Amino acid sequence: IGSVNDVNAQLAKKTGSADDLHFVNTVVSFVIPMGFVAVPAITCSIRRFGNIGTVQITNLLGVFVNALQLIPSLYLQLLTVCMFAAFRAYLFSNVPQFNAHYFGVLNMGRIQGICFLAGGLFNLVQVP
Repeated sequence: IGSVNDVNAQLAKKTGSADDLHFVNTVVSFVIPMGFVAVPAITCSIRRFGNIGTVQITNLLGVFVNALQLIPSLYLQLLTVCMFAAFRAYLFSNVPQFNAHYFGVLNMGRIQGICFLAGGLFNLVQVP
């Protein structure tokens, strides 16, 4: 999340929209923590599609967010960050529910810890 402003600055420089960079960065900083707005949609999708269906919705949101990030448009990044906030809310609410449902409440903490540890180690390996 901390690199969003840097990426937007590079994008604004390439596309010649540096005048709008401050506005976009301000909106981005307000939108990222607003994932709680997606809670009714998350609840609805869990009730309607179940755990596996909601995992697939989360995957589709992730693919959509990453596809939007590849399009070099500064204002399109506002839509991207809104989708990212929803994706993040889906991910961090659905993963514990999935783990509790399929591994049980007693094993949920261990599974969560292993998942976060593996993700953290993978992030460390990626650093150049």
